[in-house]
Amino acid sequence: MSSLLAVLRIHVTACVLLGVCAAQAVTSNARPFPDTLRQAEEATQAKQWSKAETLWEEVTKANPVTGDFWLQLAGARYAAQDYQAAITAYEKALSVGVNGLRSGIPYEIARCYGRLGQREAALEWFEKAMQLGYRDLQGAQHDPDLQILGDNPKFKELVAAVDPSGMARDAGWSYDLQLMAREIERRGYAPFRKISREEFERRVATLNAAIPKLTDVQMSLELMKLTAAVGDGHTMVYAFFERPEFLQNVPVEFAFFEEGLFIIAADSRFVDLLGAQVIRFGDRSVDDVVQALDPLISRDNAAGPQVMGPMRMRNLPLLSGLGLIPDPAKLTLTVRDLSGKLRTITLPADSDIPSRKLWDGYPKNWTRFVDTLPGTVPLYLKNPYQDYWFEYLSDSKTVYLQWNHVHSDPAEPFAHFFDRVSQFIQDHAVERLVLDMRWNNGGDTTLVPTVLASLIRDAKVDQPGKLFVITGHRTFSAAQNAVTAISRFTPAIVVGDTTGSSPNFIGEDAPVQLPYSKLMVSISDLYWESSWPTDDREWIPPQLYTPPRFADYRAQRDGAMEAILEYR
Repeated sequence: MSSLLAVLRIHVTACVLLGVCAAQAVTSNARPFPDTLRQAEEATQAKQWSKAETLWEEVTKANPVTGDFWLQLAGARYAAQDYQAAITAYEKALSVGVNGLRSGIPYEIARCYGRLGQREAALEWFEKAMQLGYRDLQGAQHDPDLQILGDNPKFKELVAAVDPSGMARDAGWSYDLQLMAREIERRGYAPFRKISREEFERRVATLNAAIPKLTDVQMSLELMKLTAAVGDGHTMVYAFFERPEFLQNVPVEFAFFEEGLFIIAADSRFVDLLGAQVIRFGDRSVDDVVQALDPLISRDNAAGPQVMGPMRMRNLPLLSGLGLIPDPAKLTLTVRDLSGKLRTITLPADSDIPSRKLWDGYPKNWTRFVDTLPGTVPLYLKNPYQDYWFEYLSDSKTVYLQWNHVHSDPAEPFAHFFDRVSQFIQDHAVERLVLDMRWNNGGDTTLVPTVLASLIRDAKVDQPGKLFVITGHRTFSAAQNAVTAISRFTPAIVVGDTTGSSPNFIGEDAPVQLPYSKLMVSISDLYWESSWPTDDREWIPPQLYTPPRFADYRAQRDGAMEAILEYR
């Protein structure tokens, strides 16, 4: 019996060894997977589509469970005009799942069927894309691959392909209203979270019936109120520049401080108003104006009106449409100037610069209040328009890094900049890093891991009391995601004011242009859960609370930096 077992063991061992040898032979003759993947990526980058198709077929054969590989194969086959095979790969990517918007894959399948001349299949897959929230209606209208559907009534309805020039005024506004409502319901992420579907539909019907009685400005304001009712900071009617009446602004900029509303910048005709506190708009108090603006301001939390309110206050047709002022061409303000004297002045609505553009820099004939003051402008006001920059404060051994936009500057790409900062910290006597994000209103969240990785691997600052993040009401969107991630994965101490969004929030700029009015409507269709699922805070609260105070602003002081440098 024992000899039989010994024979069996020898036989099994021989079979196993033969199998291993066979597997090694196959492996030695095959291209290593990393090499195949690299060559496939290089062929795609070089647009060598036939070669790319062959290589991506090898990649997906070796790894059939990664949807992004199937997507690459599908793209190569499409570019090689192998449309039927591309459809097969797209369907595989859809079934496995990809890291991206799912609506894009049915759309690509529809394009392939369009190239194949199969109208019914192209329409069927385009409808699937729309059901999954496909965004770009205008792009679909003009996509040459879908021209086969150009005269199809259903397709034209889906992509809102209409000629607004042939519409009567009331019919045009009605079309825009219904399209906006449809798109909010179709694309919005939980659009009836804050307002019920029944109430939303009731408000749409009521507004539709009121169109003949409302001016164009009032219609724009009603659409703003409807989007604000959805209840997130990104679902909104922009209404800064799309229509001529929204290019009638007063030539000054307002900002809220703890003490009230102040004029912080103006064109050369009104420099004597710099630093003045606004007391009244005509016969209305500032609080009256804020309350009237509140229903049309989209927000994630209570900080929204503090940011958007001063921007909307510049637009006189908007204030007139709300019944706050009698004349959309001029504004009477009561202000308290720097000497404490009350003055009444009249401002014309002759600035065509929307408030959102002022965040990118002032016109040459404008002056900031801080630039008229004695002393040195504090760091946080030194260059708030550059994407990112840093300065070394040798006295306190502090690196001050201001990050104003979540963008990558081609002059110094994002990752290169943070590599340079990390190297500087390693090469110098640095005791703390201050990341100032109080002006950062967002951008591309995919860049956030670069910053997080840079902070985590830097042992000199990734420890308690060494890393600080300054936030404010304008810290929003992708910047909110960055602050949430940094707060969650590092010992950073948050300083300043509350952030402009929530740790977990619905938010994405995904605009559609309404055909008749030309208004741009953003509809949020993504949910960002950057914190714990149970985190329902309205904002990231600062540990060191230093809200903006006009007294500090006028004295060229930065309360946030002072709190950081005093921290022990």
